[in-house]
Amino acid sequence: MSRKTRIITVTIISLVVFLMMFTAYFVAKFGGFITGGTSISCGCTSNESCDDNNPCTEDICLYPEDCHASKCIHIEKEECKNQ
Repeated sequence: MSRKTRIITVTIISLVVFLMMFTAYFVAKFGGFITGGTSISCGCTSNESCDDNNPCTEDICLYPEDCHASKCIHIEKEECKNQ
């Protein structure tokens, strides 16, 4: 095998290994949510995005900075508990 062929072979193998590691990193980072044209739907991004239009609840977005962990909770206000 010539020197030029070895260099090309090593370059191709290095590129394949890099692409495999790159893909594994993104799959781990995004938890397998990289799929075709499907968009990721977050639980919430702010307290306003949790508004349930109920004046008797305080609407809170937990973990708005993390799309996968975010969740809306609705806490009944004290003034509405006895109505």
